This record gives sequence, C-alpha cells and structure tokens, in this order.
Amino acid sequence: ITQADINAGGVENSATATGTPPNAPDGTPTPAITDVSDAGDDTLNEPGLDGTDDGDADFENDPTVSLIPASPELSTTKTSVLDITGGTDATLADVGDLVTYTYTIENTGNVDLNGVNISETAFSGSGTTPVPVFVSNS
Repeated sequence: ITQADINAGGVENSATATGTPPNAPDGTPTPAITDVSDAGDDTLNEPGLDGTDDGDADFENDPTVSLIPASPELSTTKTSVLDITGGTDATLADVGDLVTYTYTIENTGNVDLNGVNISETAFSGSGTTPVPVFVSNS
C-alpha cells in the first residue's frame, strides 16, 4: 500500500481470469472464457471504497475492498536552551540572556496531516511570551 491508499481509507481491486477450453470434437476452436472477480456475495452489490455501490444490476463483479483504518496522531516535544552570553556576565544567568525553545511536532499516525500548528498555552515568565516560528518540515 502507499500513503495515498492509507489517506483514502483503503484499496479496491478486481481481477479477470481468462481461459481457453479445448477445441470442439470436430476441431472447431472454442472461444476463450473470462470471469471478473467478485467480493463474495452474489446477492447484493457490495459497496466500493466510497461506501456506495456501482448501481448496476450485476451483483457478481464487484471489486474486493480492503479498508485501511485511519489512525491520526501527533506528538509534540518542546526543549529549551539558556544562552547566558546575552547579558552583562557571560559566566552566569542575568538580565538580557535568552532562552531558545525548540518545538518538534511529529506525525506519529498513519495519515497525512494538514494545517499543523502550534501555539503557546502557558508561560510563567515576566518577559515576552514565546512565539513559535515554523522553520522546516520533513
């Protein structure tokens, strides 16, 4: 399967078997026969991947549908580094030093995610609330 198959929720598949029977006793060639695979229930039109049937009256040639359950998940990690070189004393933390935060958001599920965003929800400092900036994705 591909990521597109997972995002779509599954795959549909049909197969066609073809065979040629022996010639008739008088040597006349017999035509090849074919059969399209079916999902297994010839009493109804099995639904396709989109949940609808094909609307035809042929209940014997429906594709086999393999559903792939979506499992959307993400993981957020935030780390910080104190840079003590911004203040007046580079040997200890003092006014003017900076804390740099790194946010890592990882798609830990099996479907693509769009519009991924992050915002600060709590800050106990008296300085400026950190504002996340998107740098790159992979």
